Amino acid sequence: MIKPEELRIGNYIRDIDSGRIGHVISIGEKKCTVKMPFSKLSQSYEEFEPIDIIEVWLLKLGFEQESMSYSNEKIRLYKLDDGWYRELWMNGSYGADPDYDIHDDEIPITSVHQLQNFTFALTGSELTIKEGK
Repeated sequence: MIKPEELRIGNYIRDIDSGRIGHVISIGEKKCTVKMPFSKLSQSYEEFEPIDIIEVWLLKLGFEQESMSYSNEKIRLYKLDDGWYRELWMNGSYGADPDYDIHDDEIPITSVHQLQNFTFALTGSELTIKEGK
């Protein structure tokens, strides 16, 4: 299940029953509408689930693999045991020492919609699937 307050228009989520993935096009009090590849699906939040962050999704979203992390032009993600921890880049370079933004008390990013929301909140840029990925 996904909590409505976690979603934004454009977030990618999965239908629990079919496993199909789409992006949110409307958010209501009790249900949301998701644009699937060939249809729209409007149903309760309990019928959708987050998409776990795995390598294939990071690549689809424009991240590139580095030795111990994945990055795009604004964010670097490090894989730790309980999720993906992030580091924000500023003006094309790291905003801090690589260890600066990694703390035991941070909340890990574990799903695609969380990563999309984090990226938008900090950079003002939407994180979407890149053409040809």
